[in-house]
Order: sequence, then C-alpha cells, then structure tokens
Amino acid sequence: MLATFSTTNTIQESAIILPQPDSGFGIAISPNASMHPLIEMNAPIHFKLATGATLASTYTAGLLWLSRTPKLGPFSATAKITVTFE
Repeated sequence: MLATFSTTNTIQESAIILPQPDSGFGIAISPNASMHPLIEMNAPIHFKLATGATLASTYTAGLLWLSRTPKLGPFSATAKITVTFE
C-alpha cells in the first residue's frame, strides 16, 4: 500500500506547506514527533497495515519559521492523504 500526501497550497522545498506564499512560516508533516524526516508532498511512501484489516499511522504536524517577521493573524492550509492499493 502507498500513501501520498498532497496539498493545493504552495509547497517550499518539496515538504513545507505555505498558508500563503509570503506568510513567513510553513507547516510540515513528519512520521514522528522529532519532525525528521519531513514527508514530501506528492511523493508516494509505503503505508503499513497495523493488523490484517486496520490501517493506523500517527503523524505530527509542526510550524517552521521561514522568516524573522512571519505574518500575524489567522491562517489556513490543507493536506490530503491518498491511499493506493497495489
């Protein structure tokens, strides 16, 4: 099974989702709390079965400062996971 993360937002360095191109920060997703490695958008990764019939995986999302002066205020960004059965 493969999982592919994607977004309609702008992407920086293949893994950082930008709420707006000039937001000064981005959102990254990782398979662990240390935020390393980052999951690349639009690149399939192997997705493991927890049991014979259950899919389970934990991911962590975090903010990354990309500027000393990030934009203040509300923001939104989305990511989608597409699971492909081989």
